[in-house]
Amino acid sequence: MPQRAVGFDEINSVIIPSGTNENLRNLLNESGVKVVEYEANDEADRLEKLNSLESAKFSTPRGEEVNISEEDVKELQNIKRKDVTRFTSEDIKKSEKWARYYETSLGKNKTKSPFFRAAMGDWRAIDTSLIKTAYVPIINGSEEFQDRLTKQRTKTGKPGVTNSDTGWDIVISSDGERSTRSHSGKKARSFKGLTGIKEMVANAILLNSEVHEHHDNSSKSPETDFIAFDHKFYALGGTDDGDINLYKITIEERFQDWKHPHEKSFHNLRYIEQIDTTKRNTNDRVGGRQQGSKTEQRIHKDILSFAVYTVADLFAVVNAKDKQFNPGKEVNTKLLNADGTPRIFYHGTANDFDVFNMNEGAYGKGAYFTT
Repeated sequence: MPQRAVGFDEINSVIIPSGTNENLRNLLNESGVKVVEYEANDEADRLEKLNSLESAKFSTPRGEEVNISEEDVKELQNIKRKDVTRFTSEDIKKSEKWARYYETSLGKNKTKSPFFRAAMGDWRAIDTSLIKTAYVPIINGSEEFQDRLTKQRTKTGKPGVTNSDTGWDIVISSDGERSTRSHSGKKARSFKGLTGIKEMVANAILLNSEVHEHHDNSSKSPETDFIAFDHKFYALGGTDDGDINLYKITIEERFQDWKHPHEKSFHNLRYIEQIDTTKRNTNDRVGGRQQGSKTEQRIHKDILSFAVYTVADLFAVVNAKDKQFNPGKEVNTKLLNADGTPRIFYHGTANDFDVFNMNEGAYGKGAYFTT
């Protein structure tokens, strides 16, 4: 809240949306105030214009690209297998470069960074954004099943499946199928869930990121195993018989060489538990249907219309059902918008600094922000 009136001579620049009243524009121009326009209702464009102002800093501009090296991966692996939410102060120091890497590489999704959520509190526990339930067909025939798996893979040399939550391109190959089979054990439904892996990867939500633990074996050595993180995504999959299942998807982030500096690939799928049931049309035949058939499209539509879940719903189910899940610390709701997403705060200053000094302030000790 303003403490006093502010004169035009104190205003550095004014950022206004397109379509602003022409009289106001003229008044600002006549007063010698620099006017910067952004596209109305485009938050990304507004922030870009805001951060382009060199003489006044309101928020930290997106930094330059952070290049990760083999040494950075090895340093991270020294932390051993641990989720970012469980990092000690010493771990945080070792991984500072990684925090900056995710801040820049995730772009508009940077608040979904494991480091951001670990520091702020896990706002995804309150996130009301809707998620999509993937279709996981039940296929009984071995040939039809294998054909379906082949269609789920991404082609070599082509972009992977784009995950809507992070914007990451994720490679799906037969490696993930083999790993899922070897890890599934008694839960055969993990392997059967691969019939919907492509759509699950596209709609899965990132909730945990764990430092990859190197396993020395004949095929890999410490010199070539440059997997940094095992990211834990969670997805909902609806089957022909009406079950809504919770799945956990591990995505490896590899920095193996200069040709593949940031490759993310599907490692394995794990069925966790059935969490709901929809009503299915009894005339729908189970098994052996072709991808893209009218029956499949109708079932898919039925599932999506019934299974309406938010990220917060998913978070609560995962927290209750997955014993290996690591929820972050509770977030202060004053830092969030009404929909549960992080609120943007601004600190106006002409100074260049990296750390707030809480012992000083224009109106007393502390740091002052506005929204």
